[in-house]
Amino acid sequence: MSLPVHIPMHWGSLDQASVFVLLSYFDTASIVLCMCGFLFLIYKQKQFEEDADILDTSPGDYTILVEGLPDDVCAQELAEYFEAVLSHEDAGVFNTQDIAEGHHKVADCVVHRAYGSVLSRSLEIAAVEKELVVAETDSANPSQKTIKAINAKLEKLHEVQVSRGSR
Repeated sequence: MSLPVHIPMHWGSLDQASVFVLLSYFDTASIVLCMCGFLFLIYKQKQFEEDADILDTSPGDYTILVEGLPDDVCAQELAEYFEAVLSHEDAGVFNTQDIAEGHHKVADCVVHRAYGSVLSRSLEIAAVEKELVVAETDSANPSQKTIKAINAKLEKLHEVQVSRGSR
């Protein structure tokens, strides 16, 4: 018994070539439809991100950094200054209706000073205090002259720290 090599396919009035053409059209249409769906989802994702960004407003969105301030300026003075700048109608960048309605307010003002020199002096004081402890406990008979010199050095560092500590 031998099997036929080619079995003709007929679906109603369609032959095999017509069926494959219809399947390729269907495949092309499904790919185009899928691509349109992906483009729509990309658009919706961008819109969702923009909406979420608008809803998720944080203080960092409205924070400014001002450098080079004098040492004696306080947070209240800065808040009053920026409140005056924000409420001034000639500011140029703000909507005058927002200014009239009082939308531009200073919510909080924090002054952060660089305390690097204070910290380095504190480390130096800690090292001298350690040196004093070592001098007092290291030898059987501690040298009073060395201990007095270390105490004088420590007092001088404490005076400098107290006088400059507030800056």
